[in-house]
Amino acid sequence: MILVVHFLKITMKKAALFILQAIRIYLAILVSFVTTFLLLALVPVPNNYKFHLVTSGSMEPAIKIGSLVVTVPVETYFPGDIITFSDAKRLITHRIVGFSDAEFGPVFKTQGDRNKTADIQTVGVDKIVGKVILAVPYIGYFLSKIKTPIGFILAVIVPATIIVYEELKSLFSDVKNAVKGFFINIKQRNNNVIPISEAHPESEANSGKIGMTGYIKTEVIDDRPISQSVILPIVMAAAALITLTGAYFLDSEESLANIFEAGVWSSPAPNGSPPTTPSPSLIPNNPNCPSLGYAYGFRLNSAAEGNFTLTQPPGELSPNASPDPNISVTISNVVTEESEPKFFDWIATLGMDGVIVKGGDNADVYIYDPESFGDTGLHAPLNTNNNKFFGISHIEFCYDQEND
Repeated sequence: MILVVHFLKITMKKAALFILQAIRIYLAILVSFVTTFLLLALVPVPNNYKFHLVTSGSMEPAIKIGSLVVTVPVETYFPGDIITFSDAKRLITHRIVGFSDAEFGPVFKTQGDRNKTADIQTVGVDKIVGKVILAVPYIGYFLSKIKTPIGFILAVIVPATIIVYEELKSLFSDVKNAVKGFFINIKQRNNNVIPISEAHPESEANSGKIGMTGYIKTEVIDDRPISQSVILPIVMAAAALITLTGAYFLDSEESLANIFEAGVWSSPAPNGSPPTTPSPSLIPNNPNCPSLGYAYGFRLNSAAEGNFTLTQPPGELSPNASPDPNISVTISNVVTEESEPKFFDWIATLGMDGVIVKGGDNADVYIYDPESFGDTGLHAPLNTNNNKFFGISHIEFCYDQEND
């Protein structure tokens, strides 16, 4: 019975050491990955990604105040993309809502999703830091505290110092025991005494108990190599220090609550140029295409994603429009908030002159001149009671001539 209990104790001890070692390795890999990701952002190479902290809520609720976002420069920016740009005083992140060509290159019109109007100043390509590719909510609160001197000391310097101190103390203890064992073995051999670890490997000498007369009491030394028992925790502590130190120098920006999606936005127009998103016009009540002066209209009674042909059903054609199964409209990238569709992208096989997006008591009308084969980030009117866009009740596509 005693042997069984002793065996169980040894087995449990080995299992605990194995689990602890697995946890250490997992944490080391995780911290190393995060550290590498952050350190690579500091490498001065072209088109490298950068980190920014959110400090205001002009684009809530999609990306909260206190979020950490990652931006990366891209070759082409499209309406609907979320970009971080500089206005000489601060960094701002808003959605692109318009695009035009200028003598010195393309310029973009931007707007916060929570703002009622577009930004006054247009943005040139030279002012753009990059496109938002990732947003991590709330972590910015922690990182913003670390950026203060007191927060940096309390969150980084003190914990790292404690960890390094404890591991160095353990290292010195192991070295001391190893040196002590080395001289004890020399003394035993000089006295013609065989160390118990060599004479009886199966004995309990290495467990710290006193053996039979003539044998020397030994200390328990962690059987893991020093490289695993000591260096890994020190590396982890150093990695955490470097990681959080990098966060200390992160850029902050004013506005990052854009509607963020990591997916692919709709394709550009067939000629290869980016689609131009016009600023919507607020039309009261319930307008339709004929009431706005367009000959034909195709209405979808929901903002569901899918491909819809100009037939009836699935949609509704204006009275003088003829069904045509060869013409289609595709709705994609529908963004839903509070169980209501709020934003969508579209492409069509026929050029459209306008799109009516109904929500609440009124509608936002997007006018295209020249006609457009696609657009991104369309929405219904803004609800001024809560500064959020109304849910989309229906969409109507307007065109002047049918596809012959």
